[in-house]
Amino acid sequence: MSNLKDFNWTGFWKDTDYAFESYIGREVTDEDIKNAEAELGYILPAAYIELLKNHNGGVVKKNCFINDDDDCVYITGIYGID
Repeated sequence: MSNLKDFNWTGFWKDTDYAFESYIGREVTDEDIKNAEAELGYILPAAYIELLKNHNGGVVKKNCFINDDDDCVYITGIYGID
């Protein structure tokens, strides 16, 4: 999915104290994104930028994703840009 503009974020994030302490950053600006891209030497994918603008990192409620081999791949959270 390369475009998250119409994604329904309801129920996606699990906002706990741990999430705020470990993953969630401050509100992201376009300047923050440009600076991060310059530092990384890489243009961030549009979907990731949309995710950051919606919620700058966090812990997700659904943390098991099935890969092509039908294995569950767990994620703890998604780091914010800062």
